[in-house]
Amino acid sequence: LPPPPLSHPLPPAAQPAGAVRNRQMSAGVRRNIEQKVANGEYYDAQQMVKTGFRRLSAKGQNAAAAEFCVQSAVQLAKAAQYDLAADLGNDLVEFLVDSKAPPSDQNLGLIETVVADIPPHAALVPKYRLLNNALKWSAGSSNQGHPRLHQLAAESYLAERDFGKCQGHYVYCGDGLALAKVVREWRKEGYPNEKDLFSLRVLLMLLALEDLMTARAFWDDMHGDVIRESSEAATEALGPPEPVVQCGSFLLAACEAKNLEFFRAVRGKYALALRRDSTFEQYLTEIEARRFGVRKQQGGIGALFNMLLGGGGE
Repeated sequence: LPPPPLSHPLPPAAQPAGAVRNRQMSAGVRRNIEQKVANGEYYDAQQMVKTGFRRLSAKGQNAAAAEFCVQSAVQLAKAAQYDLAADLGNDLVEFLVDSKAPPSDQNLGLIETVVADIPPHAALVPKYRLLNNALKWSAGSSNQGHPRLHQLAAESYLAERDFGKCQGHYVYCGDGLALAKVVREWRKEGYPNEKDLFSLRVLLMLLALEDLMTARAFWDDMHGDVIRESSEAATEALGPPEPVVQCGSFLLAACEAKNLEFFRAVRGKYALALRRDSTFEQYLTEIEARRFGVRKQQGGIGALFNMLLGGGGE
C-alpha cells in the first residue's frame, strides 16, 4: 500500500535539496544586496538584483521575481538612488510584457509601488520611460493604456507642475473634478487673453474621446450648467456667460443629444471663438467622426494626442 499523505510540511532536512538551496541562495543574495547598499555600493547592488531577478524569472517563479524586483527598487529609492530604482522598474515592465502578464490590480500595484518612492524632479528620464512603457504594456485593457497608469503619470507631472502633460494623461482617467482642479491651477499661469480657452480645450478633448460623462462633470464643475442657469434674472444680475463658455455649453449639449445639425450650427455661430486655437478644428472634426459618424480624412488626432502626452517621455 502507498504511504498515507503527509498532514504537515516536510521538515527542512526531508525537503528536496534544491528547494532548500534556492531559499538559502535567495536569503544570501538579499543579505549581500543589503550589505552593498549599506556600504554605498549601489550600482553593484543593483546588478546583483538584476541577476537574481533573471534567475527567478527563468525558473518560472514569476511572483517571487516581481516581489524581489519591487522590494529591491524600494530599497534603492530609500537610499536616494532613484535612477537605479526606476531602472529596475523598467526591468519589471519588460518582465510583465515578456510573461504576458495582464494589467491586474496586483500588477498595476507593483508599478505604483516603484514610482511612489521616486520624488518629483528625480530620475526624470527613467521614471517617465517606465510610465510610458507601462502604458504600452497595459494598452490591451484600453486603447491608450490603463486609467490607473494615466493617473499615476498625471500625478507625477502635476507634482512637477508640468500641467500640459498632466492634463494629457488626466483626460484618460475619467475624473472630471481632478481635471477641473488642474485647469484652474494651470490657467493662473496663462496669458490673460487666453485663460478662457483652457476649459474649452479640455472639453473638446473629452468629447473627441467620447467621454461624455467626464466632460459633463468637468464642465459643470468649471462653469455650472450654463443652459439651465441662464435665466433672465441671472443674466441681468451677472451678465451673459462669455462666448467661449456659451460655445462649450452648447457643444456639450449637442453631443449629449447626438444632434449633428445643432452641433454644426454652434460651430458656425461661434466660429470666431473656435478659431482662437488651431487645435480646436482637429478636435471638432474628430468629434463629428466619433460621435456623429461623419467620415473624415485619415490621421490627425492620434498625433495630436501623442503630442499632448509628451511623446516618449524623454
